[in-house]
Amino acid sequence: MALFSVWRNLPEEFTPTHYGFHEPINRPFSLENGEDVLPGALNLGHGNITMFKRNTRISSLAFLSARRGWNSRCNSFMVRLDYQHLAGRLDVIRSYVRMLFEALDGAYAFATLAGSKPFRDDEAGEVGGVLIPPVNFGDGLKYLTAIHWINVFGREYVDFFGKDVLGSLGAVPSNDGKSYWLQPADDPRDMFTESGIAYSQELKRRTLKPRAFWDREFERRYDDEKLRLELANKLFVTPLYTDYETPVFDFSEIVLPRPNARPLDSDA
Repeated sequence: MALFSVWRNLPEEFTPTHYGFHEPINRPFSLENGEDVLPGALNLGHGNITMFKRNTRISSLAFLSARRGWNSRCNSFMVRLDYQHLAGRLDVIRSYVRMLFEALDGAYAFATLAGSKPFRDDEAGEVGGVLIPPVNFGDGLKYLTAIHWINVFGREYVDFFGKDVLGSLGAVPSNDGKSYWLQPADDPRDMFTESGIAYSQELKRRTLKPRAFWDREFERRYDDEKLRLELANKLFVTPLYTDYETPVFDFSEIVLPRPNARPLDSDA
């Protein structure tokens, strides 16, 4: 499996030690027997979600969703890492994102800071004196949430925005030209400073696709102290749009979950 090949090329402390299909996540996991996880993890008919975690100094929690559909966050892979132990290892995070995107042939990926505590994204936090608000984890199928610290646009989004537009933003094409990597700042904390927020908004406007984003007015609300505090204590604020402009995705090979289907190892 492509995901396991990525983990094999990362430092051991970035690989999971346990997996499960529901809490508690306590089944031992190793890359040597990782293939045994596949029947449940990739059961498209049941729309399974597999969770991986590591409880060591560099803690991590990952979600692999094999379910796909136009109206839900699915067919996705999400990793949450404890940033306080990773500030000096941003190169590994960049490599992690790049390898995942290439191995999984992604349509869109991003990396950002979120929330106040490891694996909590519904409360604001602070890193080095910089307010880190909650984040909306959009999956890219319905809308994009923002221009983040790292943004990777796959084939659909390259066609959607256009190579010339992405190049004008400073995005760098992959060797095969099928994807573009946009990283507006060296440090993810810089995206939450006053200048970082303003630059993110500027880049978003320069995409010429305002309706591709969930909330184009984040900068104005963030600068208003009352609304800034409100944002810092809520996972979502009211979205600006009820409909969005998105790329055309090919869903012809998707197997949607059967109604009321259960995961293979369901206790129910």
